[in-house]
Amino acid sequence: KRDPLALSISGDGLVFTKMGYLAGGRHVDYPHVIEHGGYLLVAFASAKQTVEVLKIKISDLDNL
Repeated sequence: KRDPLALSISGDGLVFTKMGYLAGGRHVDYPHVIEHGGYLLVAFASAKQTVEVLKIKISDLDNL
């Protein structure tokens, strides 16, 4: 079971001090993340039946 889907952030690529919960309570498959236009776009399949995309402002990541 791949649950939950979380986002972790590091300033140096070694120590991850900020973490956030993105999705859970269901099977999450094939997550992908890209940055575009000041947003993180997080795409993933849910139980191989649907595709979901989360749109997160880069500036909101400071609040983690």
